[in-house]
Amino acid sequence: MIRINSSIARFVRCGQTTMALQLFSDLHRSHHLTPDQYSLSSTITASGSSSVGTQFHSYAIRSGLDSFSHVTNSLVSFYARNRDPDSAQRVFDEITLPDSFSFTTLISAYMRVGRVGCALGLFSEFPKWDVSVWNAVLTGFVDNGHRESALEMFMEMHRIGVEQDQYGYACVISICDSCEMIEIGRQVHCTVFKTGFVNVKESVVSALITMYFRCGVIEDACAVFGEAIAVRDRIMYNSFITGLADCGHHIEALLTLKNMLRERKMRLRPNELTFLSIMSCCCFPLTRIGGQLHALAIKMGLGDSSLVGNAAISMYFRCGDSFNARLIFNEIKEKDLVSWNSLISGYSQQGCYESAMTAYNEMQRGMPAMKTNEFTLGSLIPTARCKIQVEMFLGLAKKNGLVKKTHVCNSLISTLAKLGEADDAHKIFSSMTSRNLISWNSVSSGYLFSGSPVKSLELLGDLVRSELKPNPISLSISLSSVGIISAPGIRYGKQIHAYIIRFRYDENLTLQNDLISMYAKCGCSNSVWSAAVFKRMCIKDVVSWNAMIAAYAQHGDGEEAVLCFKEMQQDSEIEPDGVTFTIILSACSYCGLVEEACRIFSSMIEDYDIEPGVDHYSCIIDVLSRNGYLDEVEKIVCKFGESCRLLDSHIWWALLSACSFHGNLKLGRIAAARLLEMEPESPAVYVFLSNLNAASGQWEEASHVREQMKQTGVIKRPGFSWLDTPISAKMIL
Repeated sequence: MIRINSSIARFVRCGQTTMALQLFSDLHRSHHLTPDQYSLSSTITASGSSSVGTQFHSYAIRSGLDSFSHVTNSLVSFYARNRDPDSAQRVFDEITLPDSFSFTTLISAYMRVGRVGCALGLFSEFPKWDVSVWNAVLTGFVDNGHRESALEMFMEMHRIGVEQDQYGYACVISICDSCEMIEIGRQVHCTVFKTGFVNVKESVVSALITMYFRCGVIEDACAVFGEAIAVRDRIMYNSFITGLADCGHHIEALLTLKNMLRERKMRLRPNELTFLSIMSCCCFPLTRIGGQLHALAIKMGLGDSSLVGNAAISMYFRCGDSFNARLIFNEIKEKDLVSWNSLISGYSQQGCYESAMTAYNEMQRGMPAMKTNEFTLGSLIPTARCKIQVEMFLGLAKKNGLVKKTHVCNSLISTLAKLGEADDAHKIFSSMTSRNLISWNSVSSGYLFSGSPVKSLELLGDLVRSELKPNPISLSISLSSVGIISAPGIRYGKQIHAYIIRFRYDENLTLQNDLISMYAKCGCSNSVWSAAVFKRMCIKDVVSWNAMIAAYAQHGDGEEAVLCFKEMQQDSEIEPDGVTFTIILSACSYCGLVEEACRIFSSMIEDYDIEPGVDHYSCIIDVLSRNGYLDEVEKIVCKFGESCRLLDSHIWWALLSACSFHGNLKLGRIAAARLLEMEPESPAVYVFLSNLNAASGQWEEASHVREQMKQTGVIKRPGFSWLDTPISAKMIL
């Protein structure tokens, strides 16, 4: 009997529940042996379905085995797993002396279905304040979103001297996953350090790593991981790799995987979750590495895993390799809904809208039992190219009962906003019963890009007053709105800046760059505010320098822009890019710094090996023509050749005006010819060209241009001015 009980228990531990149930069935039919409390307890643990579990419950009552605590605790646990706390309570009430396991299991059962009051009532009846029971309540508070109650309970445990264990610490650390909670998280970290759990208990270390990553304190997450070298396990590595991947530190995540593979003495092998996180790091520049990761997963025996296969599909799509993505999809033996959603979403994100719809129709035909969910529809909605198609998807959402799903609504809002239907997007937003930050940010950006920055700012105020709080994306959208409003919006810009400092977003690089641009666009004190933000930044990237140079340029301070550019050149860690040179050349053009512009243009080619683009040629032609260096302009135009057609019209206007002023007929004709291609109905081009010919003594050409103007039907209207009077507006010729 002991051997049979051991076999049943072993099957249960290994997850071979069918074998455990079969062995118990054979034991039950045996004429020599009868199941005892140990075999029945283990078999109840193996029961998955409600019907099987209730049969064992009936057998326990008939055989009298329900008087044993092993059996009753297993029954309580079974009903708890099946989300049936009432049945678990009835079994619990029959227990003569319930122990801490009984209380813990029943409390967890109530918490699992959201009946927090019943769980607390049961907790108050427990005679011994065992830490496992406290942890059950603590975990229940966290799972049900009662974070403040969880923290209060944690502090109460600390106050009355209940000795906390690693599971309780890991639970309360998981609450501190935002910037507002980081200080509490640090305090818990200090408490954990005093208890000696740090660098000893893997679950606590993993929780701390995850907490610091979610709070954006990457340095502290790396420090915790570095100090825990003695107890690193696969879960800890997975937490660290996932955190790096989520924060965009893809190279560091790949290097961490490399170190994990080198630790052979610990026999750490990446599992499905490892590859799920690391594959998310691979996009277009890392296509080859993505293929190597997929090959490594296959080598480690995970090639048939649908989880790895689905991650590989998404990875290949991000790398722009739709062929291999489809190939991997076809090789998955058991395709689930996630597989189809990965395929549809990948095609949608690549702009292959027809392929996305074809894949969806293929799923509907080949897998009729597979029901469309919110993620399927959320991937299809962005394929809409007009409002009518969006309405079609809205009808599909109603048909499938998905119209209230947050993911679907967010996709509808985002798509309508991109189509310029910001008001319709707001209607969807207003109808939502459950909104997240993506909902708020989508409708806010919709108003921003449709030319309604004031409405976008109003939404930020509503968001601040809601249960949610703005994240860096929300604040970035609002700063862009203030920049469009310009000077009248500076008061709101300063309020947003204060909010950023208050909630400790002032280390966010993107927001710092946005603040520099916002203050520049609002015309604040000749770039003083932009410069103040720039100087306080601990870390700067090329976007930061570009924003500061642009701020000086927008205020007409070309010399400061050049000085800032030179300071950037002295920074060994950051090199100017093509955008930098466009900005600084534009600043030189507006301020007439010809020598600096020529020097910078040459440096771009010779020192930084950047091939000049249309914007660079536009700037250098503009600054040279404005200052009369038409011979140099002619050399550039001849060198640029047919590509000159790509230059903006305002460059050709500046050149034509300069040619007219300096009497350069040859270059003026080239500029006029290009302008007539761009603006064939503009009378000013004909007038400029005619006057230029006349000034050069080419009277026949001047007359020919006037005649050509008449033949094409272009009419030069006489100039006039409007004068406002109290009665009406009068036109003065």
